[in-house]
Amino acid sequence: IYLVLILAYPIVIALLFERHAYCKNFCPLIGFLGNYTRCSPTELRSADLNKCRECRDKECVKHCQNKLYMGAMDAQQQEGCLLCMQCVKYCPHDNIAFRLRPFFRGLWDSPKRSTAGAIAAMLLLGIVIGEVGEEWEVVDKAILFVPGVIADLTGFETIFDTATGGYLIWESLFLFIVLPAVIFGLTGTASAVLARGESIWNYIKIYVLGFIPLILSLHLAKHFNKFIGQIGYLPHVINDPFGTSTAEAIKTGALENPGALILSRSAEGWFLILFVSVFGVLGSLYIIWKISKINFGEDPKQGMLSAAPFMLTVIFFGIVFILTIYNWLVIGSP
Repeated sequence: IYLVLILAYPIVIALLFERHAYCKNFCPLIGFLGNYTRCSPTELRSADLNKCRECRDKECVKHCQNKLYMGAMDAQQQEGCLLCMQCVKYCPHDNIAFRLRPFFRGLWDSPKRSTAGAIAAMLLLGIVIGEVGEEWEVVDKAILFVPGVIADLTGFETIFDTATGGYLIWESLFLFIVLPAVIFGLTGTASAVLARGESIWNYIKIYVLGFIPLILSLHLAKHFNKFIGQIGYLPHVINDPFGTSTAEAIKTGALENPGALILSRSAEGWFLILFVSVFGVLGSLYIIWKISKINFGEDPKQGMLSAAPFMLTVIFFGIVFILTIYNWLVIGSP
C-alpha cells in the first residue's frame, strides 16, 4: 500500500496540474535539494542580460523542469535550479555563464524566505537528528521516548506491515514533524520575546536557513562513515553481483563481515569527521549572524536579540552531535 501511494501521488499531481508541476512545487525532495543548492560555490547566470531580454524564444524556460528564466535568475530562484544544464544545452545564443561564488552565499543572499523552503529545512533537521542520534544509545532513547509512549497508548507502532517489518509511524511523525516544530517553535518564541519586532513564524523563516551548514555537515559525516564502512564489500560485489553466495557465507561464518578499509575507528577518521562537524557549526553561526546583519541592519539590537536564540540552539545541537560522533567513532559503546 505504501509503495502504491508513493506511485499514485505524482500521477494524481500530473493529472490535476500543468506539466512539470510535480517537480517544481510538489516533489518532497525539491525543498531538500534546493536548500543544499544554496550552499553551492557555483551558479548558472546569464552572461549578458540584454541578450536574454531580446530573446523571443526563451528556450531556457521551455526546457527547464522548474521553468526558471535565466534573464531573471537570482539567489531566490537558485534554490529551484538543480543544475540539469538544459538551459546551457538549448540556449540559442550560448549566453549561460557558469560562475563561482562564496560558499553558503545563497543562504543569506535571498530577499525572501519561502514557506516551503523553511519547512524543508525544519524537516532536514529532524532527519539528521534521527540519523546521527541513533548512533548513541543515550540520545536514541531520548528521541524514542515519546514515540514509545504513544505506541504503548495506541497499541501499535507500525503501519503498512509486511513480513520484514513495517513503517514506524509514531517515530516518523515525531522526528519529522513534532520535534522540529517544537525546536523551532521554542527558538522562534524566544526571539519574538527578546526582540519584539516580528512574529514567531517570521523569525523562524528568517533564520531557519542558518541551520543548513550544520545539517549538511552532519549528513556528510554520517554518509562518509557509512561509505568507508561498506566499501569493504566492493570485491565481493564484483565477484558475486547478486550477493547470494556472499550473504550465505557471512551467515554460516565462512566469511567475516568486511571491515572498513580506511579511517575506521582511527584518530585520522575521528578528526576528519570532527573537522566537518565543527565546520558546520561555525558555518551555521556565521550564516545566522550574516542574516541578522542583512535583515536588521537598521536595528542592530533587534538583530542581535533575535539571532541569539538560534545561535544558542545551533551550539547546543552542535555539542550533542559532536559528543554523539565521538561516542560512535572513538568509544564505540552505548
